[in-house]
Amino acid sequence: MKKFKKIYVAGPYTATDEIGTHKNVMSANAAGVELICNGWNPVIPHKNFAFMDNYIESRHELTNKLFYDLTLDLLATCDAIYLMENWIESTGAKNAYDYAIANGIPVFYYYNGFPAPTDLKNRRL
Repeated sequence: MKKFKKIYVAGPYTATDEIGTHKNVMSANAAGVELICNGWNPVIPHKNFAFMDNYIESRHELTNKLFYDLTLDLLATCDAIYLMENWIESTGAKNAYDYAIANGIPVFYYYNGFPAPTDLKNRRL
């Protein structure tokens, strides 16, 4: 079995309506496809937890905190983080960025294109 480097995809999830949220999920999915083509195993929390908040909300008082903690738990297993366009507008993506910086996880930004795992060698924090 081949071992792949994992990259966490961070960007907006929540929108003003379900259609907007669906578009955000699909944008993260599209980024994941590009990252797969570049040799990564993408970790896409948008896909992992898509629309679960609608069901957990009534059973868990701390829904946002719960999902932020779950996504940071995923990020902790990754070799890098990829910040999508508009990531700065997302509380969850900003939390992921802060976690990555605090824990020495290399950060790649959308405006530099899609990285390859070999880019980790030349990456500085």
